[in-house]
Amino acid sequence: MSLDCRFCCVAWVLVLVACGEPNPDSPNIAPGEPQVELGYLKQGQYTTCAPNSDAPVIWGAQAGTWLMPVLHTRGVASPTLVEARLTLAEGEPLGEFEFVYELSMTPDDWLETDAFRVPVQHAPPNQFESVEDVYGKSAVIEVRISDDADRSADLSLAITLVEGD
Repeated sequence: MSLDCRFCCVAWVLVLVACGEPNPDSPNIAPGEPQVELGYLKQGQYTTCAPNSDAPVIWGAQAGTWLMPVLHTRGVASPTLVEARLTLAEGEPLGEFEFVYELSMTPDDWLETDAFRVPVQHAPPNQFESVEDVYGKSAVIEVRISDDADRSADLSLAITLVEGD
């Protein structure tokens, strides 16, 4: 066996030892019935969004205005398909999207992502107008999560849009 071949074999063994082989029979899933919740990190502590709680609208680093809550799930495996829709209580749609997230386990047995972003933008033909006029208004955020095993959970939460820091 050549030196290059021995090096490759040793490197492969180190990768398997360091990372372990993936186990498709053991999905990344938090225990419990399927559920989803949203919250925010405040001084390093996660706080669940209560009905009608404030939801800060933030100017994104790469432009646009967004809600950026933390998404928590149980009973649905990662990777997780997340579908979200934000609508003013008076009916104007402000944003929607879907994305597949790789979620991480928290110490208290939830899967989470803090990269969850919901766009906040007026409906056409006013999509390029400022959203400052939505501050203080009620809105509803709807979230559906699902995985490849057809486990799913839904959340519909009334929130108050506020100007973010």
